[in-house]
Amino acid sequence: MSLATHLYDFKPQKTLRILVYPNITYAKDLEKDSYIQVIHSMIIELNKIRDDLFFYLVMPKHLSMFSKFANVHQFEMFFPSYPQNMRMHFNVKDWDIIRHRKWDFDLIFSHLPEHTLNIKNVLYNTSSHNPPVVGHQQPIVGYCHWFDIKDVVVSTMHALNYNLMGILEMKRCYLNTQAQKELVLEEAGKILSIWNCKKLDEILTVQ
Repeated sequence: MSLATHLYDFKPQKTLRILVYPNITYAKDLEKDSYIQVIHSMIIELNKIRDDLFFYLVMPKHLSMFSKFANVHQFEMFFPSYPQNMRMHFNVKDWDIIRHRKWDFDLIFSHLPEHTLNIKNVLYNTSSHNPPVVGHQQPIVGYCHWFDIKDVVVSTMHALNYNLMGILEMKRCYLNTQAQKELVLEEAGKILSIWNCKKLDEILTVQ
């Protein structure tokens, strides 16, 4: 479980407030979406070993399956159902309720690297969520379900550039296999500088 691995080194003296950002690919039956099932299982398992976590879930709609958790709050936000549109769609106005001073977050766990720069821009520049001390922004860790790699992507246009730039803004981004990581680094070498490829290698973590 990628987030659990990261949290072993994160020992706050208070409740750790985690904003969880989704990657929805099966919107027509949301409870069967693989992301939803993974997050649901993750919360169950983390609650067994930690009692200082609170999850703020960004969701296309409120799901009762998460209502049983005392440490979960759901924010509703629109997401297009077509995957390529979902990766490119970002509406700042949808974030008004999240960036309200009522809420605050210690960690951002994103499953959509393509939105990382937009998320940082909204939270750090237009809200009170970014502490004024330089270098103490909320860390963003992520998990990438899919890379638009050559010979794999079926769309006419790919979103790999957005994906890579978003990952470079993360502290760590988890993926499934070493072979997948090597393939991503090979493709990244055609787009990024040598320095950024080295940084990407350090951020990408096989879970």
